[in-house]
Amino acid sequence: MIYFIILLLLSALAVRYDFSFGGKAHESFWYGFVLCVLIAVSGLRYKVGGDTFAYMESFKEIPFIWQIKSSNIAQAQFEPLWTILVSISKSIVNDFVFFQILHAVFINAVIFRFIKKNTTYRFTSVLVYYLFFYIDFNTEVMRESLSVCVFLLAYPHLKSRNWLKYYLYAAVAFLFHGSAIVLFLIPFLSNIKLKAVTALSLIGLFLVITFIPDAVKGIIHVFIFDERISTRFIRYAGVSANDNGMIAGVFLHVLAPAFIFFVGKKLPNHKPIFKELYFPYWFLAAISISFAGFGRFLDYLVPFMAVYFANMLNEVYRNPKFASCRRIVVVFFMFFAFLPKVMYYFKDKSNIVRGTRRYSIYYPYHSIFDKQENYKREELYYGMFDEN
Repeated sequence: MIYFIILLLLSALAVRYDFSFGGKAHESFWYGFVLCVLIAVSGLRYKVGGDTFAYMESFKEIPFIWQIKSSNIAQAQFEPLWTILVSISKSIVNDFVFFQILHAVFINAVIFRFIKKNTTYRFTSVLVYYLFFYIDFNTEVMRESLSVCVFLLAYPHLKSRNWLKYYLYAAVAFLFHGSAIVLFLIPFLSNIKLKAVTALSLIGLFLVITFIPDAVKGIIHVFIFDERISTRFIRYAGVSANDNGMIAGVFLHVLAPAFIFFVGKKLPNHKPIFKELYFPYWFLAAISISFAGFGRFLDYLVPFMAVYFANMLNEVYRNPKFASCRRIVVVFFMFFAFLPKVMYYFKDKSNIVRGTRRYSIYYPYHSIFDKQENYKREELYYGMFDEN
């Protein structure tokens, strides 16, 4: 129920402040209020989210900051900064809930700050964030979401081409999660413009990695010297999509974003944003279609896509051509974009735990105030983990 109440609140605020043509009275209050709500829901959850179980277990094994040694960091299951951050949190309050709260504050505060700085359509962007990646960033990919948010802080330096500051941020992100190695590549890709020749190059890249995957793995292994990183990249590369997966990847990562991109570009009131990331996105999308494991690199661009999509929805709404049906068009775009996510959440998991679906990992919501155990949820998570 709490998820639905938040959805109604965000929808009402988006209509009131973004899609209406009225004033902006109390907008800052409601923006701060929604931030606090999202922090509270994720920070005060109790065993909600699959990877949360794994992080709760690892929390017990990480030593206090005054006990930690270089060997603890070098041999830790996770990256150095994650281990140190958890150790500091544990040393202040020896309870995973406290760490959850710290994590929720940082993730959501950075994302809200990013939205505020990059669009006037704040509540539409927050609504898109809530629907598409709030659950994942706060309860699943907790290490990677830290890296993504560090990248959001680094983005102004990418845009201004202040490489020293950008790469310092990239290094910090990398020390939270190895997937942030992609951030070292983005500046080189950001210089490439989207043209016919680059589009053909991306098609060629897709064909190469589809039909000569072992060669690609070999190249990765040659150029990555750190064993942990190399192993992870080979594992990502080893997660190849089947035919259905490729079709889904083409739709989700290419056709749908391309449709949104070109619709937005054709609108007379369109204001281009994040141009530095256009080619990096299509480059990563081309790889992720064949190697599904590489799809997680797209997580670094998801917040930018959310703001772009929110802008496009509002630009469509304000376009005189859609005056007679603008509400229907906006709802259609939102439904069209969110449908794959709905299908993902409602995927039947009765083969693992009877009567469950993918959303059973997150629903019903339990907080630290009731600490209600849901053994089916835990069984489902570990069952899906083994299944993968």
